Amino acid sequence: MLELREASSAEAAAQTLAFDTIACLLNENGEVVWADDPTSKPFFAYEIQNDLYVVVRHRNHADIMSSAALPKGANGYTWDFTTAITKAYNSGQKQLSANEWGMVAGDTDVNGQISDEDRTNTWGQRNRLKYRLRDVNFDGKVDLGDRIKVWNNRGFNVPIQ
Repeated sequence: MLELREASSAEAAAQTLAFDTIACLLNENGEVVWADDPTSKPFFAYEIQNDLYVVVRHRNHADIMSSAALPKGANGYTWDFTTAITKAYNSGQKQLSANEWGMVAGDTDVNGQISDEDRTNTWGQRNRLKYRLRDVNFDGKVDLGDRIKVWNNRGFNVPIQ
């Protein structure tokens, strides 16, 4: 899900409710596309008075919000979270590889915190197959790999509303 927020600063946007929520898909490469047309990127037709911020909510991952106002280009607004940890508000993401950052997995109870409870809940669902909230690494089953991922990300809290 993408949430659009209009505010005068990132701090204000973190406490502001969205003025629109858009159902989208998040591809493995980090690109966001329409849920019903994965060949095109989301767009909207709003007149923005202040600055525009975007929140990405993705299944069992901690939510992230842009750390600054989205720049408006000729083809609309864009934001790339993957280029630096500081691209997410309050550095709310983690390093995935040498030059790539992304969302933090493991919020399996979707309460904004990755805690021991998430790990316990994940382990309680072990050996279950198919699409499950506690399948943190998206391999089609809940197992030790998911529990380890949650454990390694414990203590992470989402700094946005």
